Amino acid sequence: MKVIRMGALASAVGAVLWAQQFKLNLDHLAAKTADSVDVSLNSEMLQFAGKFLNSKDTDEAKAKKLIGGLEGIYVKSFEFKNDGAWSQADVDQVRNQLKAVE
Repeated sequence: MKVIRMGALASAVGAVLWAQQFKLNLDHLAAKTADSVDVSLNSEMLQFAGKFLNSKDTDEAKAKKLIGGLEGIYVKSFEFKNDGAWSQADVDQVRNQLKAVE
């Protein structure tokens, strides 16, 4: 079973699009999946989570500062039933969407 994790992609997009509103269109991939998972954290949820971070701890303070500037985190995970269910053209379509934002 093949799995594409969009978490890394979402993190990269978040770094590039720090204060911009952007949504990837992944319908072409979603139509080919056996299973998919969507995780969405809006700014209120992130701010709530940030309250549990200790500002005295260096790493947690950095994370809290980072969370404070985010409008949301969106992760998609697709699981494909068969090998070859997605193609390089599918991946290129996602990359082209990201290039259009640069």
